[in-house]
Amino acid sequence: MTDYTCDVIAITDGDTYKCAIHVWPPDWHPVFGVRLRGVDTPEKGHRAKCPQEATLAQRAQRIAALWIKEAGGTLTLKRLELGTFKGRVIADVWAGQESLAKHMLAKGAGRPMGTTRGKLGWCR
Repeated sequence: MTDYTCDVIAITDGDTYKCAIHVWPPDWHPVFGVRLRGVDTPEKGHRAKCPQEATLAQRAQRIAALWIKEAGGTLTLKRLELGTFKGRVIADVWAGQESLAKHMLAKGAGRPMGTTRGKLGWCR
């Protein structure tokens, strides 16, 4: 499977980013939403189910943003696949030998996918 590099344009939330992905011709970098594989972070704004979730979402976004900034804004996408939402792909996100998913989980900024919705939630 091919790995792709991408330049981060925006950080939507803790687990979703807008990236210009480096594909075929060197001067063509289509922009896609990239969903971090395997991690679910709290929802922000109107999607948050309570004020605590919104606060946790802001923290997760800050943690992702700092990690991406320290990586220089260019990431490697591995195991890229189409997502269920229009214009979004799912990928393992790396900078060098470091996984963003592992970083988010280690910082407590997200949970393994499948454990949050309907089970644990983010609200107390």
